[in-house]
This record gives sequence, structure tokens and C-alpha cells, in this order.
Amino acid sequence: MCLCSEIQNPLAKDSNNNQLLLGHVEKILALVYELVTSKHLTAQLPFTLKRKETSSTDAEKRIAKIFAYESGECTKVLLKDKWKKWDEEPASFWVQPQGYQGFQSNNPQHLIVFACLQLEQTDAHSRILRRLYTIALYRLRQSQPVNEEAEAIAQLLHDFLHPDQLGGQETLQALIDLVESLIQAGSRYHNIAQRLGIGSLLFLGQDIARTTWERWLPKEGKLFDKAMDYLTVKGIVQLGKAYEPLVLKLIAYLDDHLPKPAWVRLEAVAWTGSGGVRGNGADAGMEATGWRAYIGLKGEKSSTVVL
Repeated sequence: MCLCSEIQNPLAKDSNNNQLLLGHVEKILALVYELVTSKHLTAQLPFTLKRKETSSTDAEKRIAKIFAYESGECTKVLLKDKWKKWDEEPASFWVQPQGYQGFQSNNPQHLIVFACLQLEQTDAHSRILRRLYTIALYRLRQSQPVNEEAEAIAQLLHDFLHPDQLGGQETLQALIDLVESLIQAGSRYHNIAQRLGIGSLLFLGQDIARTTWERWLPKEGKLFDKAMDYLTVKGIVQLGKAYEPLVLKLIAYLDDHLPKPAWVRLEAVAWTGSGGVRGNGADAGMEATGWRAYIGLKGEKSSTVVL
């Protein structure tokens, strides 16, 4: 999401529609809040910037299903059936029906987003794929000082998917929203993985809507801690630990088969269930919380990788 475009949009077309204007203002304030807090600049502002708290009752209602969590039987059946194959052939985990095999890009973010758009979203495998794809997308974006906004990525994919330009602005906006949701989802799953271990992402279940994890569960705070503590008591950390080596192998395979940005290489490192990593720390001055970054030249990998 681009701050400049959000400021310009209401001035250009929505200035007479109070509801749309309010939506843009909310996005602008959210972007400003995220920027200021991430740079630790709050104390230097000449005014107080504080996110409005959602009432605990409303917030708890939105994530109520988390507190009825039971480890998904569908996931257990899937892992029992597929674990050995995925461990021996990591490519088989990532393979999805390829309706548009002509899509090519040297940008790994484009390939990840495109792969996510093909997921069915309903079965256990697709849900796990989305979590791991989006967390990989998050780490890629964190490793780079400049990233394309959702609008730019969506426009590129829209031009490919709709070369005849059918659908117009409405179809493009829907695609922008989808790309933005993928970008935002990665940070949510990253936070969960830091607390519960990356293996836990396999066991978030099918009964809990993905919007619960990706939108309504706070990124931090008392309610987030309460949810994480509940899931820990329900045994998700122990379940995940058994499959952590498999998840790391799958992520390493994805990293190895994506084209590399011109100046950074990502390497998967082991997550613990308590927010740290097992390994030798981070290179290039980056915190090692699941990936290790190396500054270097672009690799020779083909951009026609099948995800």
C-alpha cells in the first residue's frame, strides 16, 4: 500500500463520497502509524499518535474460534499421508495446478503472489501453502529497502491475466485487495511462528477462518498473548516441533528455486518456539528470525520455476 497513492486517490475521485473518503483517511492514518512506530519516531512527533483500541468484547468475538481450537484431524491425516513424499520430494509440496504456465518473472515476489492466487483456499494443503508462501513473501519484503506496492504487483498480474483488458477497474481493484491481503498475512504468520515455532503453521486448522489469523488476531498485546498461550496449552507447539525440520526443508527448497533479487540471498534457518533461532545469527546486519540474508550478486536461476 502506497501512502502517496492513498493521499492522491480521494483528491482525484472520492472527495464527494464521505464513506469512501473516510476509508482512505483510515488507510492513510494506519500507514502513518505503522511508519512512525516502526522507525521509533513517536516521541519526536509534535502530537500524540495512538491507534484506537477496539473494545475487548468486539475483538474477542472476532477471534472466538481460536479459543475453541482443537488440532485439525484433516491436517493430521494429510501429514500422515504426505509427510514422507514431501520430505523426499519437496517439489511435490509446492506443485499446484498450473492454469497459466506462460507467466514468467525474475521477481520472486511476483511468482509467490501468482502462486497464491491459484490456490483453492479450502483444503488443508492449500491453507498450509498460503501460510508458507506469505511468510516467505514477508521475509523477502523485509530484506529489501524498497518494494513494489500492491497496486504495482496487481497491475502486472492483471495485464497478464486479462490481456484483453476485460473486467476493467473493478477487476483490478479486487486483485489489488487480494495482493494487499497476501502482503499483510505474512507478518501475521511470522508473529505466530516466532511465538509457537514455524511448525505450528501446519496446525492452525481448517475450522478457523484465515481472516481470523490474517486480519482480526492482533499482532501483539494482551489478546495476542492470550491466544498464543491458549494454543500452547492445546499442544500446538509440540505438534509443530515434530514437523519443524520438514517445514524448514520445504522453505529452503522454495528459496533455492526462486530467482534471486539482484543483491540479496535468503536462507532458511531454524525457528524455535520462543521467538529465537538456532544458528549462528545474521549476516549483513539483519536479525535472524527465520531467514538469514546475504548480500551478493544475482544468481543464475531460471525465472520459469514451477511453483
